Amino acid sequence: MSTHRLLLGTAVLCALVISAACGTAAKKNTFVPSGDGGPDTNTGDGDDAAVLDPTVTGSQTDVGDHPAAGDGGKAEGGRGGTTGNEGGVDAAVDSGPVAPVYCSGPLAVGDVRVVELMIKSQTAAFDDGEWIELQSARDCILKLGGVVVESPWATDAGSGIDSVTIPMGFELKPNGIFVVADTDSITYNHGIKPVFSLDTIDALDDDGDKVTVKSGSTVLDAFTYPKFTNLPVARSMSFPADCAWSQRSDWPHWSYTFNVYATGFKGTPNGDNSDVACPVP
Repeated sequence: MSTHRLLLGTAVLCALVISAACGTAAKKNTFVPSGDGGPDTNTGDGDDAAVLDPTVTGSQTDVGDHPAAGDGGKAEGGRGGTTGNEGGVDAAVDSGPVAPVYCSGPLAVGDVRVVELMIKSQTAAFDDGEWIELQSARDCILKLGGVVVESPWATDAGSGIDSVTIPMGFELKPNGIFVVADTDSITYNHGIKPVFSLDTIDALDDDGDKVTVKSGSTVLDAFTYPKFTNLPVARSMSFPADCAWSQRSDWPHWSYTFNVYATGFKGTPNGDNSDVACPVP
């Protein structure tokens, strides 16, 4: 939440999302505690690994190549992969000889979780290229109509909440992914579609912020990130597809991304976080 805010566009792009990974597959990487995501300094891999530790300051380097990431398959610990199964559901999804299986009961804590963030898409004020990627943690189809994704803001002039309500009829495939962005304009969000729009700018504060996902009074996810001293521009931070859900709260299991989804922008919006790999114990 910077000191400037601006309303943009319409609230929601679509009722059903059929997602596809954007951009060109690039460097696959694993977390290395000495990297900072900054200038290229390695001799073998062409890019630094990224430490997601808010206490680290200054530019650091790492050495050599890193293991390739997994393919988004199910990781030890129970996290489901999403390769070939991203996004929303339509009538033809996984139909074949077996009908899709819907999750039973009401939405519960942990059903949907934040897995990738573009916190700083540009250095200038009025940043309208930020986005949040969310993933289902269930192996069945989730009905997400009415779910609210929100983030608070505060300026010298006051405070409030940026939010979007997912439209009724939206269904998410098993372990599927969707994106909530500042705006649904592909001009300003750098070609990401489809998305749900917060209709704002600077939704994610560079100095640390919180994203809450709610279904009525049930908080599905309350994700807080701190201020990072080494936050890069136009590069998202992601939770690798082959990490277990139990590792998500541990920042060393996150990494800055390597996939290029638009000229000058790195991340995997609407796609598996398989350009980075979970660290090997």
